[in-house]
Amino acid sequence: MKKFVLCLCVFVVFGFCSVVLGETEPNDLTGITYTTFGIAEAQGTCPSWFEAFSRDGYDGGQLTIELDGCQIVDYEIFTRAQNAGPGYIANLEPDDLIIVWDEDTDHGSDEQYKNFTFNGTYVAEPDCDYVQLSTTDSSTNWAIYRVTSSGRLDKGSAGMNEHEAIHIEGNLLDFEKTDDIGNGGCAGPGDEFTYTVCWNNTSGDTFENAYIVDYLPQWVDYDWLISIVPYETDPNYSQDEHTYTWQLGDIAPDDSGCVSLTVTVNENAEPGMDMRNMAKLWADPNILVAWHFLDTPVCCWVDDPNIIYVDMSAEGSNSGIDWTNAYSGREGLQRAITRATDSTCEGPFSIYVAAGTYSPGNFSSDSFRLPEGSRVYGGFMPGGSDVSSRNPDLYKTVLTGYELNDTVVTMADDIASDANFPVDENTLLDGFTITDAVEYGIYGTGVDFTIVNCTVTDSGQQGIYAADCNVSLHWCVIDGSGEEGVYHEGEGDTITVKNCQISNNNRYGIFCEDSTPAVKNCVVLNNGFLGDGFQGINIYLPTEVPILYNNTVIYNATEGIAWTDDTNSEGDPNHPDYPDIQNCILYYNNDGGAQVTGFDQDTCASYCDIEGCNEVNNNINDTPGFMLVFDPEDPCSTTNPYHYHLAFDSPCMDMGNPNHDANDVGLYDIDGEDRLANARVDIGADENNLCDSGNQDDIFNDLDWNLDGTVDSYELCVFAGAWLTRDPNDPDIITDPNFADDPDYADTETLEMWRQTWDPLYNLDEDYDVDYGDFAVFAQNWLWRTCWKQNPLDLMEMMAMGGGEGMFAMSGVSGVEEMMMPVEMDSVSVSLAEPEPEEAELSTAELASLAEGIYGIIKYIDTAIEEGYENAENLYELKDFLEGVLQDLQAGL
Repeated sequence: MKKFVLCLCVFVVFGFCSVVLGETEPNDLTGITYTTFGIAEAQGTCPSWFEAFSRDGYDGGQLTIELDGCQIVDYEIFTRAQNAGPGYIANLEPDDLIIVWDEDTDHGSDEQYKNFTFNGTYVAEPDCDYVQLSTTDSSTNWAIYRVTSSGRLDKGSAGMNEHEAIHIEGNLLDFEKTDDIGNGGCAGPGDEFTYTVCWNNTSGDTFENAYIVDYLPQWVDYDWLISIVPYETDPNYSQDEHTYTWQLGDIAPDDSGCVSLTVTVNENAEPGMDMRNMAKLWADPNILVAWHFLDTPVCCWVDDPNIIYVDMSAEGSNSGIDWTNAYSGREGLQRAITRATDSTCEGPFSIYVAAGTYSPGNFSSDSFRLPEGSRVYGGFMPGGSDVSSRNPDLYKTVLTGYELNDTVVTMADDIASDANFPVDENTLLDGFTITDAVEYGIYGTGVDFTIVNCTVTDSGQQGIYAADCNVSLHWCVIDGSGEEGVYHEGEGDTITVKNCQISNNNRYGIFCEDSTPAVKNCVVLNNGFLGDGFQGINIYLPTEVPILYNNTVIYNATEGIAWTDDTNSEGDPNHPDYPDIQNCILYYNNDGGAQVTGFDQDTCASYCDIEGCNEVNNNINDTPGFMLVFDPEDPCSTTNPYHYHLAFDSPCMDMGNPNHDANDVGLYDIDGEDRLANARVDIGADENNLCDSGNQDDIFNDLDWNLDGTVDSYELCVFAGAWLTRDPNDPDIITDPNFADDPDYADTETLEMWRQTWDPLYNLDEDYDVDYGDFAVFAQNWLWRTCWKQNPLDLMEMMAMGGGEGMFAMSGVSGVEEMMMPVEMDSVSVSLAEPEPEEAELSTAELASLAEGIYGIIKYIDTAIEEGYENAENLYELKDFLEGVLQDLQAGL
């Protein structure tokens, strides 16, 4: 008898072997010749079918092999693919199976095409009772042969079909486990039920010193304490292993019997899931005679079993029933998804995920497969919080492929017990950062889905790939994809993209084939610089008229928008579905060349600012008047994503379609500000809302050195690094060593240091050094924010930081909660805030530099106080503030 095989090993023709410890599912194999080992998974009533193997053919076709766990203990599946060439497959024994299959007609099923040699004997057996085959490809056909005497199996020379051979070890006697729950029943915490294990030896053999080990699920307890006085426990129960053992003695031919055990469900049980129990019958000398699984349903016993909780740091029961007992660890989200997929509770399911970094798994094929109709929310604080406190910007929830997983998130069509609930809502992913996929950040085919408040970065191919489905993207950033940022195809399908930034993708920012896009209030920026270049948006053979309103399409490698079509939805070649482009900025694309291709911009576009247009149809040809102009030579410029904000005197202000209202252009612009600030919408994705001072003061600040729209910790860190530097050309500097005690004396070494470190950028009071006078200027600009960041949520964040108009004038903002606005989501019934630009995290070295600079400033302030500085009151306030900054830095470590 073969021992259990606890590994999966793939023997590729090049001779490499990959070993994975533990039970595995051999369904993502590579190579053209390999062997798969596995263990049977008998459960419930017999027969008990489980999937042992599934693969695609070399040039088409697909085959899935299921085995009956009631008859099989373990198995080996030997594969020699169609393109492997002739050669050895396996040595087989009686009752082993040979399977030939292919997608070409008769190549799998006709005896003349079997293409193998076997020096033993075999018979055709299309109705084998312990194996069943299926396929997802209607063209796949097959034949099954059962071995009747041992021999060697070899593949023939004709490369026309696929070959599998199955070597099996089955149960040596009849063996079954049941419970007394009853059909359709379930058990919840506190419920008792009884397991019964029965056997019947029909083999004709005697099994000596037999015993049964029952491996109890962690979701049940056994009352093993028999008596306290005298103290007595059940010797057959192992607390360490959570197992129960029955000694049976010898089992002679035709012997039969049953044993039973009563258990109680505990609160670790996951609602709607199955408690798996496994029983094994052993005999001397260490022979596994038989085994059987039994799955007992758990009731939907919590108040709301359709909400599932995930928190990496949770230390409870790991059952996902609340924040205390949330699914924990990096694999916690996968467990939650498994429950949302398999649970028998009513659904649809919502998964709440606390901040942390989660990975799909250690194999390239591992992915977060979201079941259809599920709603998955990130952005909860560690330890959990109520929904009103969710903040994806503050509590980063990262789904990463670690450059290992092909796809990080898959929109799957898996549904927990399809009959339980109809899927009338899209699958929703809300509040995550999806990063480092080998191929796709998010992938979906045949399933409608919505993505909200997500950042998808650094995908090897597409950031989002969708086919044969309707897709909605809202408040998302898709950045840094190896190919397209967003790829969508599917005749008759639609993709809606609103308030999103699509940037820095190597090929198209957005590509649509056979589908119809509606893109509004989006920025499509700096895409397409791979090879000869690609457009920002490419629309190919749309089904209906594409809608592009209030977008800013700028700085892309070739044209901003490309369009190709031959007919309309009714097949009329004289009226193709030309795009409807209104209120858009198309500028700085194609190195100043044509901004569109495939259509006439003077006809299809209206109320737009298009570089090089003829200024007809209410279009203008005028530089958009952004806050800053993109400069590829400026490192700050190339990393700053906010060049699409309109200056106070932009020609795009109030120049959009005067007949458009919120139904046409939406409620909010790219920053979450009112889309219709005045009676007439602006051109582009940005509405010049609060930028109304008549000058640049509320748009640009000389102290915003990283151009992120805020004077904050970044600028403080840089300023601290320049603290107490001095202009080496200061006429007050004394170099005569006879006056070495003078405060203005500087030796040669000091002068050289100043020459290397002096930067007039930080000389804010325009004297010859960086000291308290400069800091006073800096303080008056502390936490300045550009007008396009002064929406209600930004003001709340500034209040949380202790911000205001300046360091010496901290002021609150009343009525902020009343000002918060729900974001329009069409069919998505959730209230969302617009995503804020992500603040760059400081490195350890930067934090240390900042802290050292602040300590130096505090030391200078102490000296000034001791010397009786005239504005000592301000100095004390400044010192208190800086000490508070140090405490905040410490708290953030």
